[in-house]
Amino acid sequence: LQKEFSRSEYLLKLDRCNNLLRVYKKSESKKIRGYYSLREDFSMDKYVLYEEVKQFKCIYGHAETPTPFGVFQVENKSNDWYVTPYRPKNLKNVGILKFQGYLEIFEDYFIHSDIFAENIDGTAEIVGTVKDGGTTGCVRVNSDDLKWLLDNIPVKTTVMF
Repeated sequence: LQKEFSRSEYLLKLDRCNNLLRVYKKSESKKIRGYYSLREDFSMDKYVLYEEVKQFKCIYGHAETPTPFGVFQVENKSNDWYVTPYRPKNLKNVGILKFQGYLEIFEDYFIHSDIFAENIDGTAEIVGTVKDGGTTGCVRVNSDDLKWLLDNIPVKTTVMF
């Protein structure tokens, strides 16, 4: 069963070679005609063309816990805290790990913020950032970049990992 993907305003693409999450926005046909040699009678109705508008530094899954390859879509998004049961190698002896805000791609795979460890007094400190070596499968961006994604990227946006 092939999943129908929306022709949303945005497209997200993981650039594994450069550790970037690239954000593309739908282009207007007039602008595209300036970039490409398209026939005058070419109809844009059958096609969606995008241009890159932003890029965010990110990390993604280690070889033993890879980020899946494929074309997905944003299934859900939230500003809420999410307690994760997954433990990166460098954080095995830390208590509750969580991140604030996420775009759910499928199952337990997210684009999410920095990782925080919850202290006994209820405060949280950052223990995992985009400077770390990799994740347990999710794509991690810094908290400010995730805020932009949550504010601008709608549910059903196409995501290419």
